[in-house]
Amino acid sequence: MPTTLSRSALSLTLVAALAGCGTTVVPAPSFTLRVRTVSTPAAPAVLLDAVDQLEVVVRPTAPARFTELPPGCSFDDCGGIQCCKYEDGAVATFIGAVGEYVIRYDGAWVRSHAQVTSAGFMVSLPVFATSQADSPGAYDPTAYGTVLHGADRIGIGAITLPWPLRGGVEQDFPIMCAAGFELECANMDPSLPLDGGP
Repeated sequence: MPTTLSRSALSLTLVAALAGCGTTVVPAPSFTLRVRTVSTPAAPAVLLDAVDQLEVVVRPTAPARFTELPPGCSFDDCGGIQCCKYEDGAVATFIGAVGEYVIRYDGAWVRSHAQVTSAGFMVSLPVFATSQADSPGAYDPTAYGTVLHGADRIGIGAITLPWPLRGGVEQDFPIMCAAGFELECANMDPSLPLDGGP
């Protein structure tokens, strides 16, 4: 039985602003990404047990950029980067070098919130962001999803998000196994021989 994710799990407020311009931003309601893995004849499903970390990067169209983390969050250090941590440290968010908004979920968090499917797994991720009041079409962001297995990025996907984000909307976000990582997606050790030999 899947675990329903509460909106309070991540109460994120982001600011997207033009660099060097005092553009007004207004809060937008909660928005959900429904990440689901898919399989193809050429690529297997990404199994839930293969997930060590799930990363979502939201990158607005230039010159817009995310500039601030929510002032009400509990600030922490993520390897020299100021970040916000949630869910007892299992979820970390920060602003990347080019103004992208990064959300990282550890594997245990993903497994506790995901539902196993015939094509791998599905998990709902709430996002709370601000909208650009003027000319919102110019700032349509792209969300990039990555499944990490150790240091390898074994699952990938990308979608364009509607802008401004609308509350109550669940955006479908398919992620597939990356080429060359078929064994890792199946949670198998690629260093072991497939024929059972030495």
